[in-house]
Amino acid sequence: MFNEQVDRLREIENIYIVYPRLQNILNLIQEIFTLSGVSSEPNCLFITGHSGVGKTCLIEHFLQKHPRHELADRTCVPVFSVEIPSQCSIKDLASTMLNELGDPNPGSGTKVSMTNKLYHLLNSCHVKLIIIDEFQHLVNNASDRKFDDVANWLKGLINNTKIPIVLLGLPESQEILLKNSQLRRRFYYFVNLEPFNISSAEGESEFLKFLIIIKNRSNFEFEHDFLLDKKFYLPLFFAASGTVANIMKFIKLVFRYAINNNFILIKRKYFEYIYNQSIFKNESIFPNFQNPFSVDYETFLSWSIVSSITNKDRSFRKIRSLKNNETPI
Repeated sequence: MFNEQVDRLREIENIYIVYPRLQNILNLIQEIFTLSGVSSEPNCLFITGHSGVGKTCLIEHFLQKHPRHELADRTCVPVFSVEIPSQCSIKDLASTMLNELGDPNPGSGTKVSMTNKLYHLLNSCHVKLIIIDEFQHLVNNASDRKFDDVANWLKGLINNTKIPIVLLGLPESQEILLKNSQLRRRFYYFVNLEPFNISSAEGESEFLKFLIIIKNRSNFEFEHDFLLDKKFYLPLFFAASGTVANIMKFIKLVFRYAINNNFILIKRKYFEYIYNQSIFKNESIFPNFQNPFSVDYETFLSWSIVSSITNKDRSFRKIRSLKNNETPI
């Protein structure tokens, strides 16, 4: 593989699309970060959404704008982010956070001593914003007592450090706010990040704008400009379950295929080929696992999974769940 191809592949893999809805959330996180230490009470944010809607990538993008840096006597961590492991207890979370902050003995001590040590490290590292991802791992199937313990621990973290927190998790993780009014009052902002929804003109317009940004960022030419043709982007939407992660994964696989074969022009048939070669066919929602890029458009529209959403104002996630009671890949 030539260096030019490697550079081009790296360029494609690094494409991250900030469409307007994501930009609004980024702006909100930036506002919370900017007001950290200024506002008398930290303004916290809870972001929920199903897998694949772009929660984690959103945070990674924000972290790139606020990297760690070394001072003479310590590491400065303006934005501290941690992902909660599965089957996690409060003590496990405290240990994980201590480890990420560079504590030499993150797992030693009681829950109380570890928590106090965490308060000290957050302060000494000049943390202005704490981001906790995969929050559902801390509260999944939790008893009322554990809900209270987690809520009280989070309240203590906010009260003692005065650092705002951004929580990210699956929609069911917000139950902790419903069960604890004191914690709920500390989370001024709540955002539910949804997949794209082409059942309305506004939703379809947003999806098109997203594709236009991809087209402009890719530096590829598209045969007959098919990327913005409804007869193409509707099959793409359904094939990728309407989520940002799947759409980007699919398109990047096509771009990688073109680069590896020295193709300058992207053709629709490449999507047909990649669909057959990738996980998308195995996860197909279409009759008899048919390829939506192989059939004519009228046949595609006739499929019940498609007509149910294109003819009615219903979200794609609801349509899919009716079919197989599963969430998109």
